[in-house]
Amino acid sequence: MSLNEKYLKYKNKYLHIKNLFGGKLNKEQKREYFTKLKNLYTVTGREDKYYSDILKDLLNILYTNIDKDIEEYKEKVEDKDKDKYEDLKKKYYISSKINTDTIDILDIPEFNIRSIQIIILFTELVRLTNKFADTTMQKYFQRDIKIYDIYNNLKLDWENYQVLYDKMIICDQFLSLFGKTIKKYNSISKKFETTIINLWTFKNIKKSRIVCYLDLISPKEIVFALTYEIYYLGIASEMEWADGLELTPFEFLHHDITHSDNRGYNEYNADL
Repeated sequence: MSLNEKYLKYKNKYLHIKNLFGGKLNKEQKREYFTKLKNLYTVTGREDKYYSDILKDLLNILYTNIDKDIEEYKEKVEDKDKDKYEDLKKKYYISSKINTDTIDILDIPEFNIRSIQIIILFTELVRLTNKFADTTMQKYFQRDIKIYDIYNNLKLDWENYQVLYDKMIICDQFLSLFGKTIKKYNSISKKFETTIINLWTFKNIKKSRIVCYLDLISPKEIVFALTYEIYYLGIASEMEWADGLELTPFEFLHHDITHSDNRGYNEYNADL
């Protein structure tokens, strides 16, 4: 099946996606953002630095948008929670947000962790300003209560990149963010366990997940990426509607991962 045939087959399934997320870029800036994303998987044969520089540009664009979204929360926070808000900001600006010039090579797994730091920040801001956030969070995660416990562990020291990476790399639910995975039966525990068999590299990007701001990408562009077996996972800056519930940003990430792991690629690759 050609790329164009794949696009025509799957466009109706994905073109319903709405621009729900934060983002303050104009039309030309959004086009530039997508062009950079597209070059990660359509331009081949370059040195790693070429692709790393693209990811650095994407992260810097993300940081610019995040700064504006964080400030918008300032007006939503009640006086009694101002200190908590300032503490979250401090953790982000001092520890989490980085100068991309200090990174030699920024790869996809690190890019995803940097994006997830932002997702955790927004989740905590939502929980600070929305009295229903915890209720919906528990309702969503009762389908997999382990995820709720995992999140409450991940949010501890979330601003520390290495700590967050070390925690996520041992969670089966998030391994697909870092590389190709395989399930093997453990005769001792008598259950199937998921392990990474290959981290994403710029020369081996097929079927990778990229955590990014979906407001900067049109539904058509999301489908275009699927024709290359690239799955975009969304960063939400506030509560968003999915799976019959309003979800916090972290739940929305889990929702996207679940679809990409269990349905997106299975459906898309069924005809390959």
